[in-house]
Amino acid sequence: MLQIRQEQFDALLRSHAESHAAKIEQMIGPSFPALREQLGAAEFSSLLRRQIGRAQALGIQELSDLARFASIACALWPDFEADPPPFPWFAEILASTELSPSGKVARLAWWTRQELAKRSAMP
Repeated sequence: MLQIRQEQFDALLRSHAESHAAKIEQMIGPSFPALREQLGAAEFSSLLRRQIGRAQALGIQELSDLARFASIACALWPDFEADPPPFPWFAEILASTELSPSGKVARLAWWTRQELAKRSAMP
């Protein structure tokens, strides 16, 4: 029987996570050129990787959900990285036991649209 040692399993997980991060950066990077320019390419990549890790720690695993979570982080940056974020809905959504991980991301996306609309309406 084939046995995989823990360090081999950990290496596979890291490889999988890196693959996801690279795909997500290709998917959403072009949508945030100003943020990428402001932060620089290396810090932008770091931001995405931090948020992907954060999402995974919250139980979000699907590539599309991870990309959406990272997009939300970029759209609301730097507030999104504040601890705690200055959005009353953020912690409530993530703590919900009634929402699936995909449901949480969908709810975050809805509230993000509301927040961005509110910001664009400000003079």
